[in-house]
Amino acid sequence: MTEHTPLPRSLLPLPGESLPGLLLRLAHRLDQRPADIALRAGLAIRITAHPANHLLMLAPQYRPVFTHVTRIPERRIDDLTLRSFVAHYPPVAEALTRLGGSPQLRPRSYFPPWLLGASTRYCPLCLAGDGSEIQRRHGGAWKTQWRLGAVFVCLEHRLFLQDTCPACGVPALGGAEKKLILLPAPTTGGLHPAQCRNIGSDGTVCGDRMDSPDHISQTPRPGPRVIALQQRIQDLLSPAHDPADAFAVFSDLQVLSAIVQTTWPATATVTPERHLARALDAHITEQRQLQFETLPRVRRSNLWVTPPLSASATAGLLDIASRLLDLPPPSTLGLAITALADRMPLPTSTGWGKTWTILRRDCSSAFRTQMIEALPRPFHPRGASPLTAWRRARQPVLPARSRGYLPEHIPQWLPDDWFTAAGLNPAEPFLGHSVVFRRFAAVQLVQMTTGMLFEEAAYFLGIPESWHQAPQQLQRLTPRDSFTHHTDQLPTVLEQLGRHAAQLTTPVNYRSRRLRFGDWTLSPEDWRTLNTSLGRSGRTRPQGLDMLNHACASSMIWTRLTGSEWRLAPSALVYYPDSDPADFDSEQATKIRWLLGRRPDTARSYYQKLHRLLIQHSNDLIEHAHTA
Repeated sequence: MTEHTPLPRSLLPLPGESLPGLLLRLAHRLDQRPADIALRAGLAIRITAHPANHLLMLAPQYRPVFTHVTRIPERRIDDLTLRSFVAHYPPVAEALTRLGGSPQLRPRSYFPPWLLGASTRYCPLCLAGDGSEIQRRHGGAWKTQWRLGAVFVCLEHRLFLQDTCPACGVPALGGAEKKLILLPAPTTGGLHPAQCRNIGSDGTVCGDRMDSPDHISQTPRPGPRVIALQQRIQDLLSPAHDPADAFAVFSDLQVLSAIVQTTWPATATVTPERHLARALDAHITEQRQLQFETLPRVRRSNLWVTPPLSASATAGLLDIASRLLDLPPPSTLGLAITALADRMPLPTSTGWGKTWTILRRDCSSAFRTQMIEALPRPFHPRGASPLTAWRRARQPVLPARSRGYLPEHIPQWLPDDWFTAAGLNPAEPFLGHSVVFRRFAAVQLVQMTTGMLFEEAAYFLGIPESWHQAPQQLQRLTPRDSFTHHTDQLPTVLEQLGRHAAQLTTPVNYRSRRLRFGDWTLSPEDWRTLNTSLGRSGRTRPQGLDMLNHACASSMIWTRLTGSEWRLAPSALVYYPDSDPADFDSEQATKIRWLLGRRPDTARSYYQKLHRLLIQHSNDLIEHAHTA
């Protein structure tokens, strides 16, 4: 096959199909090796060169060749990867550096707990297909959702998902080494997509058909409670569900699951399904045996928070965690956690992973409050270590307590009307006109009501790590030098801003907005439509600036949608890959953003008219998000 020329025959992705599954079906239809299909589609010279990256997302540089070769529309590419779950499922967000890094998603080649990167679960009946001619020949879909640790049941066939090949006992589409790979044995051709590709100790491929009906009878059927739990999780993963709510619920379940595993078997009686408890007990027993073995640092630090590979053990773990989470507030859950506290390892013990960071940063406010009140003092969120001056500067100015607003209601970029409504003058250099102070105040407002560490609050707001991860970068977030003579005003100013946030009658959930529109850009089609709507003004717009106007208009809408700084708006380079990045941050670009950001008294000029259309377009996007 000629490199990067369209395939002679292609296949449309099946509903929910993953990229590895599509490669297997294409290779089978064309009688080629999966590695050859991947090479031709521009994914990598060697299919193992970018294992985690392609599972998480197809980066922009791979998309043009992939869509050209496979003839798959670009709008369907994200559905082949885990990127489609980034706003709802915290482990995917962490793997794609969603909130704490660049607004444009970048895979980290790292799969955190509750994300399967070294193998996948599967449903034998789904792999067998739906009986249609195309699926009878090439099989059904290896689904993307099967890589999510919280997905353990096939709701269509009401079966627990399988996790290993019944013949060789090795995790499906994985390997005994548990390395992150896109596909095992990619250079082996002639296999049906449902055949096991795992390589045995003798160097041969297993080849067993994992869609055999004989394998189904070996696993017990899930009960009504487990089916309902999986349905609840599927609803949380739906694009129609509020992303901030889904993000918080999954974070709550992660924290409780870690507590269940570390205190086992104290919670064994919470789940009435004994086979689930037995499966979970087997997993936890194995994990505790690993404590005494030499493990890589990442596995050792996540030892107590890693979910079971077994679907039934995962169901048991999440069943217990969800039952605890559903206890009526405010005291019942607190009493349960207090009773378990004596069995918990110290919060500084190896094995907790990021449990306490997740509690402070990503969990729901109600759950966080109950947990902090119930846990003994060593577990309480504490300020940053005062070992150095730059770390001392990161401590909250005011103590954390309930202040009448939620951290989700704090925008990353505090608007002028917050300062005026709080009785402050945004024109004062110490306040609104200072970029640094606006960033600092937003972080402090989150800290004041949550007790998060400085870095966690900045991550929560979507502020890049590069702005606060090193001492020399601290001035981007902490008013140390420019405001030396005003530090005594900080407590009063922050109290006034917090009071204003608490008095808002219809506060905006900026957290939800940032998750939903985090990587949004104004498409070329919508940009042309907006200019056409301007009539003569659109035809006579400033010549030679169309690309820059498009980028600035996109950043203006994104800023209004998310309450974030325009400096963090997703780059328009996705549509102009050959442009100089400096053009989008030039003096001319700053002037255009200033013109677009003005509130025109009259609408005569191109930019004044465009301003109104952009406001309306952003309002339409917000309204659609509420009704979706």
